[in-house]
Amino acid sequence: MTKSIITLFLLIILINSCTKMYERTYDPQAVELNNKALELINQGRLDSALLVYDQSIKTDKTYYFPHIGKSIIYMRKKDWNKAFEETQQAIKKKPDYAEGYQALGLIADAKGDSIEAKEYYNKAIKKFDERIKSSNDSNALRSNRYNKITTLILLNETQKAEDEIEEIKRANSSDGLLEFINTLSRDSILYMIKNP
Repeated sequence: MTKSIITLFLLIILINSCTKMYERTYDPQAVELNNKALELINQGRLDSALLVYDQSIKTDKTYYFPHIGKSIIYMRKKDWNKAFEETQQAIKKKPDYAEGYQALGLIADAKGDSIEAKEYYNKAIKKFDERIKSSNDSNALRSNRYNKITTLILLNETQKAEDEIEEIKRANSSDGLLEFINTLSRDSILYMIKNP
């Protein structure tokens, strides 16, 4: 369970980075530094990864991914305030970053503020719905629907999550990632966040 929080967020980031949702091109050196920091996280070298993320941010001040990486590290360290600040920085750079609002909800939940968490989850759902309605890319659509389902689970709206899952299954019955998401519960996700 020690890498579960990283796995969860890297999964979210991976799902989104595999889509064409992000039309803006970032400085290749910043992207390379971000990828190097991810490797350092996987090696357990969190403090080194923080330094590399800082270099990535300095290289391209518009690049929001390093802030999410830093947030993941701070969550793992249970430094909820710094995790919150880094996630807010990502959202300032990319205001439609639905996953950022989802992360702010998770952090608020980890801090014990379920009312604030619900507000962020609802913002995330709204952003995911906007993307779903405007998406012409099947990978982006799938990604946003999966993240919406996860957020519905976090809101304890299990019936809505199950309805979304059933709708996706009708279109593609052999989706392994959907099967994984279907095993999640609010408690299991929050456990992963609070016990990295």
